[in-house]
Amino acid sequence: MTTTRFLNRNLAHARFDPRLVRRVEQGLEESDSPADAIVASFATTPGHSFRAVNAWLDGETGVPDSLAAMLEPIADLPDWLDHSALDRGSTALWRNGILWIGLSFNCAALAAGYQSGAGVKPLTFTGELSYRSRRRMQETGRWFLAATSPGALRRNGAGFRETVRVRLMHAGVRQRILRSGEWNHQAWGTPINLTDTAYGVSGEFSTIPLAAMRDAGLHFTDRDLDDIQHMWRYVGHLLGVPGDMLPDSAARAREIIAIKDLTDTPADEDSRRLVRALIENGFDPATVLPKSVLGLGTGPLIATLYALTRRWAGEDVADSLGLPNTTLKYLPTLLRPAVQLAEVARRAGLRDEQRLARRTRASFRDLLDGAQAPTTVAAEAVLRTAH
Repeated sequence: MTTTRFLNRNLAHARFDPRLVRRVEQGLEESDSPADAIVASFATTPGHSFRAVNAWLDGETGVPDSLAAMLEPIADLPDWLDHSALDRGSTALWRNGILWIGLSFNCAALAAGYQSGAGVKPLTFTGELSYRSRRRMQETGRWFLAATSPGALRRNGAGFRETVRVRLMHAGVRQRILRSGEWNHQAWGTPINLTDTAYGVSGEFSTIPLAAMRDAGLHFTDRDLDDIQHMWRYVGHLLGVPGDMLPDSAARAREIIAIKDLTDTPADEDSRRLVRALIENGFDPATVLPKSVLGLGTGPLIATLYALTRRWAGEDVADSLGLPNTTLKYLPTLLRPAVQLAEVARRAGLRDEQRLARRTRASFRDLLDGAQAPTTVAAEAVLRTAH
C-alpha cells in the first residue's frame, strides 16, 4: 500500500534536486531492515536477546556467532568518516554553554519535529511524551551527551553503545506498533521510517538548533557547521540511515529539511498535545537555568519557553501548533549584544573553546545526575514489551 503522506510533490521537484525529492518520498515507506531483523530474531533464535546485544557492545565473549554476524556491520566504518571532524564538531557544539544548548534543543529542535501530524504518530502510540515526558527527555539528554562527547562514537565509546541501543529500541517500538493492528500505513507511512530518522539527524539535532543559537548571537564558521553536521551524519549512520539520505555538508542538510517541511503533513491535535507536554512537563529548568532564575517560578519560565518555540519554529508553524504569541519572543534580540560580546572574546582567543566545551559537558552531566536522570535509554524494557 502506497502512503499518501507526501504532499506538494510537483512543487518539490521544481524547487529541489528531483533525485533527493524521490529519495525522501521513498524513505517514508522504508524501515531499518537490519535492526528489524535483529529484534525479530530475539523471538526466534536461541541466544539472541538484548542482553546478548549488550554483551557484544561491551566487547564480552560468548555472544552467539549468528547474532554477532548480524551486529558486526554496524561497527563498519564508512569511507567518509573523519574522527578529527567528529572531535571538532563536539567542541563547536558544546562550547556554547548549557543555556543556549538547552533552549535551542528543547524549543527549536524537538518542536520542529512535532509539526508533522504523521511524524508524531509513533510517539502518540507509545504515550512516552504524553505521560512520561520529563523522564523521556532526560533519557534523551543522557544519550545526547554520550553521542556528542569527544571520542564517544568510537567502537568502545559510550556514544556508540547508546546510539546502537536507540536504533534497536526504534525497531522494537516499530514492531510493537505494527503488531497493534491500528497503524494507518496509507496516511502515515512506515512507523519510525528512514525519512523521519534522517530528518532527525539532519535537522532536529543539528541544523535547526544551530539556527536558533545563531539567532541568539552565537557564531559558527562554515567549518563549524560542516563539522557538527559530520558528527550527526555518523550518528545517523549508526541509527541505520542509508548513505544516500545522509547529508555530506550543512548545505545538503538544509535541503533535506526544506524538502521534508514542504512535503510533510501539517500539525494536528496530536502535534499540539505533544508540544504542550514537552514545554509544560518535559523541560526541566534546573538542567539549563541558574538558581536565581528558577526562583521566578514555573509560570514565567513556561511562558518564555512557549515564546522561544514560536520564534524559532516560525510564525506559520507556531500558529499550526497553537503556540501563544507574546512579546517574550523578542528576548533573544535583547540578549544578543551580550552574547555577541562574549563571542568576540572567544574568537579572539581570550576564551578557550576546549575548556568551555569540557565545562559545559561536565555541568550538564552534573545536572542530569542531580535530577536523577536515567543512565540509559529504556531500550531493554521496550524490546521486552515488543515480544
